[in-house]
Amino acid sequence: MFLPGLIIYNSYMNADRLVAGKATFKLQVPFKLSSSGSSEDPKPLIVYLHGYGHNITQFEEAVKTFEDFEAYHLFIQGPFPTKIEHQNNKKRGYAWYLYGDQKTYNQHLEMSSEFVQDVIDQHLGHINVSEICVIGYSMGAYLAGYWALTRWKHTNKVIMLSGRFKIEMIKDVAQKTENYRHLSVLAVHGKSDSVVKPEPQQESIQKWSDSGFNGSFVTVKGGHALTEDLVNCAKNWLISNNYRTI
Repeated sequence: MFLPGLIIYNSYMNADRLVAGKATFKLQVPFKLSSSGSSEDPKPLIVYLHGYGHNITQFEEAVKTFEDFEAYHLFIQGPFPTKIEHQNNKKRGYAWYLYGDQKTYNQHLEMSSEFVQDVIDQHLGHINVSEICVIGYSMGAYLAGYWALTRWKHTNKVIMLSGRFKIEMIKDVAQKTENYRHLSVLAVHGKSDSVVKPEPQQESIQKWSDSGFNGSFVTVKGGHALTEDLVNCAKNWLISNNYRTI
């Protein structure tokens, strides 16, 4: 009996491998840049990094109160899709990294950080920015913290909602006082968060503060959800740091 498929398969499996390597696969990812307030003076650029399975539309709605600031608002969508749209499920979510081993995690954090940097750089020459604040929720908070530690020249403030500041990823943080002296960090966490527990975040911020840097840890009622309490705490912190409102 003649089985052409089987013959082709066996021929492929017995073929000599000539080369093996890696190739780059690029995706187009949406972002949205807007401006609130009419001031022509320099004003902050706030960069928003959503959580796992979310998108820029959801995050924009959750932090709508930030439109009260005289600021530029840059919402960027994660490059990794987490849900596929089909007939019975119209929700599409995105992520900043895929779960795997530590090496993959580190690589994805760096890849996403490079991507975020590219989007920011596209616009810095066209808007009058006084400083950059990065705010992230959950997975986006992990990226925001990594961004602040690795892109400290481009960051003035970082806000982490329900995440963790993984300062252990950077060696000798305490010896890099001049790098991080200008950086202010706020971590806001739900007291009953069982997805990302508050205690490790509190320990990270304490180590950051003990190293001589500006860090604050605040808990609010609730769990891991992106609540008004989380957002309002972040907003009030920015107001206390002289962010102008309209």
